[in-house]
Amino acid sequence: MLAVDEAARGRGIAGLLMGACEALAKDEGLAAVVLSTEPDMHTAQRLYRRRGYVRQPDRDWSTGRSTLLVFRLSL
Repeated sequence: MLAVDEAARGRGIAGLLMGACEALAKDEGLAAVVLSTEPDMHTAQRLYRRRGYVRQPDRDWSTGRSTLLVFRLSL
């Protein structure tokens, strides 16, 4: 789970956190990072796409009343 407090958004913090997660995954020898997001989180989805994440609609899943969209970044 990754989140940036609303008051701190727009400062590049999400990118730094994602970069740290991606570096850790790569250091651990993992092939990819996969994340889930809510459909209405358009700003976050733009960030994911800019970082090279690709939508994986076949991996979308539901929890309770929400469907979560899946994105994947090959390392």
